[in-house]
Amino acid sequence: MAIPSSEETPKPTPTVHVNNIPQTVTAKDLLTYLESAIGSSSIFALEIFSEHNNWKSRGTGRVQFETFEAKSKALTLSNDEKLLFKSHFLRLTDSKDDIVPRPYFTRNRLNNCTLHAGFPIGVDCMSVLETWEGVRSWVMPERNRLELWVSHGGECYKLEIQFENIMESVGYCAGDSKPNALLLKLKYAPRIYQQKKGPDVDDKFTGNRYRFCKDNFGFMWVRTTDFTTLKSIGHSTSYFWEIVEESFDSDVFRSFPLYRETLMDLSLEEGNFCSPNETVPLVKCRLDSKLPYESLFQLNSLVHTHKISLASVNDELIDLLASLDEETKAVIFQKLHKMNSTCYEPLKYVKTQLHVLSIKNKSVLPSQHKRLVDNNIMSCHRALITPTKIYCLGPELETSNHVMLHKFYEPNSEPYLSMMLKAHYAYQLSDLKSRCRIFVPKARVLIGCLDETGVLNYGQVFVRITKTKNKEKFGDENLREVDGDDSTHIIVGKVVVTKNPCLHPGDIRVLDAVYNEELEEKGLRDCLVFPQKGPRCAFINYSMSFIMH
Repeated sequence: MAIPSSEETPKPTPTVHVNNIPQTVTAKDLLTYLESAIGSSSIFALEIFSEHNNWKSRGTGRVQFETFEAKSKALTLSNDEKLLFKSHFLRLTDSKDDIVPRPYFTRNRLNNCTLHAGFPIGVDCMSVLETWEGVRSWVMPERNRLELWVSHGGECYKLEIQFENIMESVGYCAGDSKPNALLLKLKYAPRIYQQKKGPDVDDKFTGNRYRFCKDNFGFMWVRTTDFTTLKSIGHSTSYFWEIVEESFDSDVFRSFPLYRETLMDLSLEEGNFCSPNETVPLVKCRLDSKLPYESLFQLNSLVHTHKISLASVNDELIDLLASLDEETKAVIFQKLHKMNSTCYEPLKYVKTQLHVLSIKNKSVLPSQHKRLVDNNIMSCHRALITPTKIYCLGPELETSNHVMLHKFYEPNSEPYLSMMLKAHYAYQLSDLKSRCRIFVPKARVLIGCLDETGVLNYGQVFVRITKTKNKEKFGDENLREVDGDDSTHIIVGKVVVTKNPCLHPGDIRVLDAVYNEELEEKGLRDCLVFPQKGPRCAFINYSMSFIMH
């Protein structure tokens, strides 16, 4: 297991963890009291942890404030023991997680924007494939992402742009003296989510007396594919984001990576590019074209790595490349791959390189295919297919297994070897389908053992875990301190136990993790203690298992 060399410093949030809440208090009661002490409309969201849904408070919860100033005031009052609520002093501590993820500062929450999706066709020109108005924009540098809420066909979608995928961000002054528009050039497409609401969607705020939120968040986001008719998001590599609000603070743009400003104007042209395939973006190529597959793959790879523009690949360029020999094309493709910027006129560039090669009178190198065969190397072309678009990768050089090919293997003459190959192939396919591992942050791999004391009832388990170097991700309300031992915790509450490997739905059980003084004194740690009571001993069903909340 890889251990990071250093831990990132957690970023402050406007949320606090609240302890010592009276058991009879609801979210509305706590909201009224805190706003009377801190200030009106100072709280955005609030939740009190409960044993069951909307029933039996645990006396702890979280409060998300509108501003950091309100949070600071609340922490000060708590430290001075001035938050006395129904004979209970509320104890407030910092929380690293928000109840509702949203921008920390008001200036980063914009509600009236215009978004253009497309790809550049020149240094100061962009082909626009799709435009959305009235876009709700959330800039969250603390989470390294930008969220854009767009409406399309009566549905609400969210485009999530990760900061790590931004290759360049350029600020433009669209009819203003200060930047009010931003051009984002992306390495990969944004993640797309669709808003789902209705009776089948669990609304954790409406009708829950232990939860409160100022805004309406009675919906959930579900990952989806490109929802546009012409696959505009899949074709797009750039997004031009215009801010319409007059009170906009242009310093928001400075939080984007690789940001720079320009005095030039960006020309927006209506684009009509449409790929003939459902898988986008792929360059258009006639069926009667003589361009080899390897060269066509290279062209698509250059487009996907932003070395050439998608709109600049036309029939004239394809015909010119088809007329060249293999080695000349390899030299030109290599030069294009090494470019540090996008080439918007590849046809002109190829003609220039051909002229340079003819002047140098460069000697013809041995065939690339022959060099690969002589060195037992094969050229592997890979394609990465995502929910939005395709990326052509490579070609990469790999060692090939040429012995079977050189010996002219015939399946009919070697039935045993043929059977072995089929069995190996079937095993690999089965392994891909069945051994899908999902990382669960709030989980541990533990050994199961039997409760020899007989104190546990059927459906109960005893779990005592060792603290890790990183801070535990289990909720504080589920962890019980051990007297005289600061290195372990005892988990109390609902846990999900799965058999390892988990191959059947029956291998998943929901059990109650309980505290027992007798089992604590035995010093059992990093294991699951199962009861021996019940119709069937739970210990028989599990060996090594995962636990998660």
